[in-house]
Amino acid sequence: MNMTTRFTTQLLHNCGKALNALTQEALADADAFEALEPRTLMSISLVVKAEPPPAAPAALVAHTLSPTTVQLDWAAAPNAVDGFYIMRSDGAGAYQQIAKLTTGNARSFIDTSVLSNHSYHYEIAAYKGTARSGYSNIVAKFTPLYTPTTFIAATLSSSGVRLSWKAGDADTRGYVLMRSTDGKNFSTISTISSSTATSYIDSAVVSGTIYAYRLQATAGANISTFTATIRAAVALRAPTNVQAATTPTSVTISWGGLDKSATSYLVMRSTDGATFTTIATLGSTASTYTDTTVTSATSYTYRVQSRSAMAPAGTSATVIASTGLLAPRSINATLSGSDVRLTWSDANKPGMGYIVLRSLDNVHFTRIATLAQGASRAFTDSTADAGRWYAYRIQAAYGTKVSEASASVVIKTAPSVSTVEISTRYDGELIVTASGSSDTITVSQAGSMLTISAGGRTYTSLSAPGGLFIYDHGGANTITIDSSVTVRTTITGLGGSLTTVRTLAQNVSAWLDSTDIFSGPGILHSIASFAGGVSKAIGASLANPKDSGETTKVDGSLWGRGPTMDDVNQGGVGDCYFLASVAAFANEAPELLMESAVDLGDGTYAVQFIQDDGPVFVRVSTAVPSGYFSGYAYAQPGASGAVWAPIMEKAVAYFRTGANSYASIASGWMGEVYSALGVKSSDFIIASSESGFTSGLIADLAAGRAVTLATSLSAKTLVGNHAYTLVSIASGSSGGTLFTLRNPWGVSGTSAENSDGFVTLTFAQLKANVVAGTRAA
Repeated sequence: MNMTTRFTTQLLHNCGKALNALTQEALADADAFEALEPRTLMSISLVVKAEPPPAAPAALVAHTLSPTTVQLDWAAAPNAVDGFYIMRSDGAGAYQQIAKLTTGNARSFIDTSVLSNHSYHYEIAAYKGTARSGYSNIVAKFTPLYTPTTFIAATLSSSGVRLSWKAGDADTRGYVLMRSTDGKNFSTISTISSSTATSYIDSAVVSGTIYAYRLQATAGANISTFTATIRAAVALRAPTNVQAATTPTSVTISWGGLDKSATSYLVMRSTDGATFTTIATLGSTASTYTDTTVTSATSYTYRVQSRSAMAPAGTSATVIASTGLLAPRSINATLSGSDVRLTWSDANKPGMGYIVLRSLDNVHFTRIATLAQGASRAFTDSTADAGRWYAYRIQAAYGTKVSEASASVVIKTAPSVSTVEISTRYDGELIVTASGSSDTITVSQAGSMLTISAGGRTYTSLSAPGGLFIYDHGGANTITIDSSVTVRTTITGLGGSLTTVRTLAQNVSAWLDSTDIFSGPGILHSIASFAGGVSKAIGASLANPKDSGETTKVDGSLWGRGPTMDDVNQGGVGDCYFLASVAAFANEAPELLMESAVDLGDGTYAVQFIQDDGPVFVRVSTAVPSGYFSGYAYAQPGASGAVWAPIMEKAVAYFRTGANSYASIASGWMGEVYSALGVKSSDFIIASSESGFTSGLIADLAAGRAVTLATSLSAKTLVGNHAYTLVSIASGSSGGTLFTLRNPWGVSGTSAENSDGFVTLTFAQLKANVVAGTRAA
């Protein structure tokens, strides 16, 4: 090794530490230098100088971009560098490198690995090659909370605003709620110290105001950003105490609870309660309105709204107003024979009904007619008495509404011409027949003397043993029975105009149209219609039963001097159950039986049966089948001439099944007849003990309760499978009880019976023949 080589080697050795700090480029140059051949290497002097570290970054600042994002910014490095080291500490521990930037001109860094509501410290260092600068200033940053989400507002009418949200951050410990009326200047209205709160009601609101709200979460001193601003409009207060006052032509609406924020009030109306139309827009101080566009007899629904340009309307509760009716006007009265013809005009809407009022003194008015809705504006009064002054008024009616009465019109009816005839019948019945109308018939009694006043005439007669019969064949007559009358009085008035019956007597039986007027004691048979559609016209009747064959007319009193069981004589149809039962009623309760049929005075009879707890009226003529039983095929008139048995038998031939044949009434049970007469009954069997059984039947007969008995097929001494009437019970001369029965044949049926069908049996004999019976309850 020559001197040059030794120098070079020694130089390289001495400079080894410096070369280790050189850049890779310098090391590469040194390698190349050693590769030179010694013979070509010139003797040189090499001085290597170490690179200084870069300057530390300056002016480091931190910004939170979101609860999980922090941005760092710093000033430019004074000298060129290769990049930066980003260091972070959680505020209590050592710094950790979280990023290395390889761009020397970087001026910012975004840290997306932070958590909300946490404290962080940052510092950075620059590097160039392997040289590293000192650290920048330290910056601290506390990340905010997450902002609450789904922040919404809902108005609670005019009473408040309900605000609700969802928590944004698990670390949230409370909330700050702020409000503004202009959307710019906010003030805190509540600091909510609850981590679980998700709603708040702002009740400190003013109706008709629009509010802006925003919300932020809190956790100690830390806060979130504000939510987006939301707005809520508080409705105006609804008008209160809405009331309606009506007349036939107007409705006045009034209300209270005015809202100072309202600029107007709307009156709204509906005719169906659902669809409303604004009929008036009023000023901010209005509290009443009169609607004059209404129609009489109409129901309207109203509501009132407070309005302003900024807030929702306040709508009141509804009120229903029903307008009344106008009184009819221009009433006119003219005579039409003995009738009064009324006409009038009406300003109400079409479809009115009307009430006709009448008075004798133009002060005290009585309703005499009600005309259905839609009726014509006319009425004929056929009930006015002849030769009298009457005043009339008319009221309009619609549903339950009734108008004031019209002005009166006064008219005098034409003089009367009486059409009342008085006669006797069947040698014991007194007959009063009114063939015309507008007659007043009055009956009184003094001792045994009857006084009948009709058409200005007076008729007196001894009390009729067969009863008094008054027939209103003309209609529109008024019949009054004084309390002094004791004779049985029967009144009929079918098919004509309105018959009015006023009775103060007890013993009165009235058979009237269902539209006639009846007042006082007595029994009313109100006939709306006859079975089979039979007319109420004079002489109309149901067709004869289809198996009647040849007929003959019965001519006699319906009841005679009162029905008896001797009036019952069975013929050629097996209806013993029916005839034995009606005979029992004739014997025990004749008054009840007499209310089941009436002579209508025109050759027809009305018979009343009960079905489904209601009356059924059958109208038959006097024609009954002729045959071999004293000239009759079936039931015959009684020995006294009373015809009620064949008449009721003919009526039941239709009533029982509607077949309208005598064959349809063959075979039956006695209880069926009791029910048809409207009497409850019970069935019984013949007991083995005489005393208890006998005492019960004795009590029945003593109380006027009908009893009918049925024999067995193997009856010993009586007709088998047959019905008998129990007539009486008596004590035998040698002890024991004797039972007297009657066969409805009216003649002897067996050798045990006498010629009139009566038989008296001991209890043992009764048991040998009778198996069961029916008694009235």
